Amino acid sequence: MSIEQCRVNPISNHTKGATMRILRHMHWRIGDVAKAVVIMLTLSFLACVVLHETGHVDVFSESYREDGFCISNRDAPPALQGHALSFYADTVTAMLMFLLVRAGRSHGLGDLALRPIAKNAGSLLGHGCGHLFLAALANGSASSSHAFEDLTPCGRLLSFVALSFVWYGFMRDSRRSTSTALAFAMAHNVVQVFFLPTRFFFTHVLMAVLLNSAVRGLARRAAEKDRYYDMEAVLVDVPILLMTFGEALSCDAFLARYGGHVWFDMVVPVMFTVYYLLLLWCPDVNGKLKL
Repeated sequence: MSIEQCRVNPISNHTKGATMRILRHMHWRIGDVAKAVVIMLTLSFLACVVLHETGHVDVFSESYREDGFCISNRDAPPALQGHALSFYADTVTAMLMFLLVRAGRSHGLGDLALRPIAKNAGSLLGHGCGHLFLAALANGSASSSHAFEDLTPCGRLLSFVALSFVWYGFMRDSRRSTSTALAFAMAHNVVQVFFLPTRFFFTHVLMAVLLNSAVRGLARRAAEKDRYYDMEAVLVDVPILLMTFGEALSCDAFLARYGGHVWFDMVVPVMFTVYYLLLLWCPDVNGKLKL
């Protein structure tokens, strides 16, 4: 089928006929379905976080709930602990993603095809800088779960300035003006540095970036959606949310012993490599990708 104009077809007139007629009328693409799944999963994750805070459920790993991340190598020197490892991995793989963009251009791939890789390479680099920031604030401790809370007022102001660049990297978008991206970045930065507990840093980023991206993606006009929109949503966005639950559920059982949060961060470069290989394997012909 074509990923360019994929619509949801009825499976059973008796059980799903009405729903399928609505989806066909809306002309939903496979990318739209994936974005809807992302919205469902992000809101479900937020609900799980809230229910854990109120004591109504107890399924996430204890260390994950305390730190907001799955931190590995707690007994190692600070330069080898979880946040530092994430910074190293994010920086290296972000550079590799930028190299993919250059290689793609040499293979004749256009800006529309490569823009998602380039944008997310920048976001991954910013994400890595966020981990470096948390590693520095940990001050030799294995945990940075109170990084913001333990800062002096001057320290919070300095943190606000430093994280402004990280949040701008998350908020920038070709469909937003620079002033709008800056406004969103400053708003999120104020909330995180001055109001939210540090352990909710990851959840905040998840809501601000992925949930916002999914809602804005669904709101785009049909003419603005192409195969690259579909591919990014299916290959990258949905796996990120699946790994979000995987990290929270498996941290204490085994994930913390084998890199912890690094595995979450590596979803982006690995799946964008798959995205890139699919583009090389099936180059754009009249805007359609046949599967």
